[in-house]
Amino acid sequence: MADKSKNTDRSGGGGSRQSRRDAMIWLAAVLSVAVLIAIGIAWGILSALPRCFDENPRMVMRRIELTSRNRMSDRCYWNNHKGELIRRLELYGSPSLWEIDSGELRRKLEDPKRFSSIQRARVYKELPDTLRIEITERTPVAFIRGSSLVVDENCMLITRRETMVADKNKWRGEVPDISVPAPKETPGVQDMSLAPAVALIKEVDNKNGADIRIKIIEVGLQPPNRMICRFRCGNDGTEYRAVFPIRHYEKKLGIQVLALRTALIKFREEGLDRREFDLSFDGQVVSKGNKAEDENNNRRKGRY
Repeated sequence: MADKSKNTDRSGGGGSRQSRRDAMIWLAAVLSVAVLIAIGIAWGILSALPRCFDENPRMVMRRIELTSRNRMSDRCYWNNHKGELIRRLELYGSPSLWEIDSGELRRKLEDPKRFSSIQRARVYKELPDTLRIEITERTPVAFIRGSSLVVDENCMLITRRETMVADKNKWRGEVPDISVPAPKETPGVQDMSLAPAVALIKEVDNKNGADIRIKIIEVGLQPPNRMICRFRCGNDGTEYRAVFPIRHYEKKLGIQVLALRTALIKFREEGLDRREFDLSFDGQVVSKGNKAEDENNNRRKGRY
């Protein structure tokens, strides 16, 4: 009797497991069919959707809104040259807004070989018919003398005519020159040989205050040892000249510019005419002036 009972239990357990296995197989088959149906429906929708938008006259690009700005002012080049930008982006005719690749347009705009004056760009669609382009232009810090280029604070060479300072005569006196022995004529590349001059221009601009204002006219790079800065001080139109060492300029320019400003204030207070300064001596300022005027000043002050 005991053996018969055990055989009955085994037979019942095996049937239950078989039923569960059959149910799982059936459920997997149903889920597979459902997934295939869902994929087919999604594929059909995605295939039909572009055609629906392409054929919808309300989805045709009718307007391109362009906004351009830079760090220095709102006087930007591309705000007034929208047609040229559209032509170079090859946005011809009236394409469907759905077909336009915003990412590809942004990559074109941020390609310095294509648009050397554009630093960043944002492109997005505004339904039903508007493409919006927002760009940030590079801000020129200096003209490159003897070339058709300008340079920004990151030493990027830019086509001058595509910047806010396209009219050099209009900006002469506001934007300084950088002169080099052999200027490059390749926009859209970084020229790190200009870095000492760019750093000097930025340092002087950052240090300008109410006590004394230095306006750089030109920085002449004479590698590998020095750069010569021509500048004006105050509003009297007098031109000064200062020699800065190129070596270790990253660490020493701040101290050297501060020493130059201190010397200018001191000589002005003493009534001495000093127009040439050499800052090649570890923060010490060696100055030259008008010898006859210095002698007259010294006599007046009773020095000899």
